[in-house]
Amino acid sequence: EVQVAEHLGRLGVSRPLGLVREVFGKVDREFPFEKHMKPAPGAEGLLAAVKGAGGRTGIVTGDSAAATRRNLAALGWEAWVDVVVGTDTCPTPKPSPEPVLQALDLLGLPPERAVMFGDSPADLAAARGAGCPAIGVLTGLGRPEELLPLADALVPDLSAIRLSE
Repeated sequence: EVQVAEHLGRLGVSRPLGLVREVFGKVDREFPFEKHMKPAPGAEGLLAAVKGAGGRTGIVTGDSAAATRRNLAALGWEAWVDVVVGTDTCPTPKPSPEPVLQALDLLGLPPERAVMFGDSPADLAAARGAGCPAIGVLTGLGRPEELLPLADALVPDLSAIRLSE
């Protein structure tokens, strides 16, 4: 949202962030995303493994928490995600560490006891700023050369992650 609003502002659009949020909100409410969703490879297995081991999970998204919860419900994954922090629940977006810190607080975890997976530089910068280990995932738009300086490790997708004792 913020990047689109900044671009519109440069083009002279008044109230760019308000306009973008209004449009994105309408799309979130009316577009049937659940019919077009493709979960990240390995996401289902990783969430199931973490929850099966007694862990807690959260999602920090550039989307709204409400839309993300709807998508989780459509996938049947709502029991696997304890916390969702989005643009409607945290006023400051990634790359600020604020949404990550909010998620950690809701999960009751200190940053060093968590791991954040992200596919964009903003994801990994937010994790770093929060003091959280960060794993870059090469399934999004982030290129390896952009992610590597911000990540503790890079993986091709989430199926490459294995839990250890």
